[in-house]
Amino acid sequence: MPDLITVPEDFASQSLERLQIRVFKSVEDAREPWLAFEKTACGYGFQTCAWASALLETVGRDTVVRLAIVLVSDRRRPEPLMLVPLAVCRRHGLARLEFIDFGLADYNAPLIDRTFALALAEGGFPALWRRILAAVGPVDTIHLSNLPESIGGVPNPFLQLPCRPSAMSYHTVLDGGFEGFLKARSTRLMADTRTKRRRLERQGQVAFQVIGDAGEVDRAIDALIEQKSRRYQFIGAVDIFLNPDFRDFYRNIAKCEVSSGFVHLSVLTLDDRIVAVHLGIVFQDRMYMLMPAFDLDRFAAVSPGRLLLLEMVRWCCDHGVRVFDFTTGNEQYKSDWTDRTMAIHVFDQGVSARGRVLIRGQAVYRRFKARYPGLVQKLKAIRVKLLNRGW
Repeated sequence: MPDLITVPEDFASQSLERLQIRVFKSVEDAREPWLAFEKTACGYGFQTCAWASALLETVGRDTVVRLAIVLVSDRRRPEPLMLVPLAVCRRHGLARLEFIDFGLADYNAPLIDRTFALALAEGGFPALWRRILAAVGPVDTIHLSNLPESIGGVPNPFLQLPCRPSAMSYHTVLDGGFEGFLKARSTRLMADTRTKRRRLERQGQVAFQVIGDAGEVDRAIDALIEQKSRRYQFIGAVDIFLNPDFRDFYRNIAKCEVSSGFVHLSVLTLDDRIVAVHLGIVFQDRMYMLMPAFDLDRFAAVSPGRLLLLEMVRWCCDHGVRVFDFTTGNEQYKSDWTDRTMAIHVFDQGVSARGRVLIRGQAVYRRFKARYPGLVQKLKAIRVKLLNRGW
């Protein structure tokens, strides 16, 4: 396997030699150290054992060729230093190494010990990455998407690879509490929000509820799927819920994890009718806004999704959640509610001869897309219509 990048001279070779790399081929084999490491590591909720397990049991069950859950530790002590949940998947007829993602993780990064991350920041990760690849085994391509700049305040070592920028994410820090959050928003936005709240309240009793019992999940998830599918159709996007595996993923992870608090499922109701719903996750001190939906046909004029968002922020402030993360995507409303951004990157590598041909072809397409954005957008719209019709 070819080298990806030159090893910096200032990285002590003896430090690399002390590292031990284990590759687990199943979640069950990795579960015990994985769950223990989640409690102390810097990381994102998308690399937790619960999230990865739910993905592999639904969306990824027919895609994965083999798992490669990488655990890095020091030979002198048993505690993990880094865990990278990877999978080799069949893509375009080739074996591609990627995070356990399947398009549903907004951030892909390792779970990593803070001190180890700071040590790697000196430039030692590319050499370690080559050792990881050797342990994982042969692949045709490598595609690591949605790589954030930092992980819990420490640099993401994967950005030492030759990445390219791909997106932005948006979040706000809630150190000033709920009142501080409101004061940081525009006067016009908050006045409009209060008006819409009053208009909704004139139609009946408005209530916010956090679903905490698995027995209450189905009603909320049914509303989520119905409302989100309608939204996808309205904006001309692919409706992921046409695929039953995606429906199963959100329903299953909600039923398994609402009681633990990892999944945050909440609704805004009008006389017990769900007018807005949201499924997200809470990991460490961060709430991830993942799947918001609202009744587009009957209540769009009063922005129930925005009203639910405010209740979720209030809940976070009351429960010690420090960061409200709107994750990736360039939706206009995110700039109204956030004050911080983070660049997101992607890393692609062709390893085999066929893999290098594919990666070069993808680079050509990106250049074509940048040169002819209007044409590409029209072709994309046609593709979306065909997919939504089941073609």
